[in-house]
Amino acid sequence: MDARELAEATKEFDREFVRDSFGAPPSEALAQLRRAKRRAAGSKADDRVPGKPLTPAQRNRHRRARRNAGRSKPANGSARVLITIERRLLARADAHAKAHGTNRSQLIAKGLKALLGNAR
Repeated sequence: MDARELAEATKEFDREFVRDSFGAPPSEALAQLRRAKRRAAGSKADDRVPGKPLTPAQRNRHRRARRNAGRSKPANGSARVLITIERRLLARADAHAKAHGTNRSQLIAKGLKALLGNAR
């Protein structure tokens, strides 16, 4: 096959917008295509899991958990401080705080207050 014959055999593919010659897809087929794309993209719109609705207590718990998400902001008069502590000492402090139901910041604040005489 020479270049002229090849050009003649493939001339139907020379047009830029071949898709236009097929016409628009039916609306239901288009809707199915959009849903498939959303599912493939990880959209939660069509992925609802059927089940029992939340009880009022569960709803309140969920609302509180969402509200408290993320890092807490310093209270009025508080400041964030970057300090350097030995890793082993920090691990011991974290373990102590966890065992006593507190966090690292509160533990350090208690220690400083004890050292400084609870001065404000």
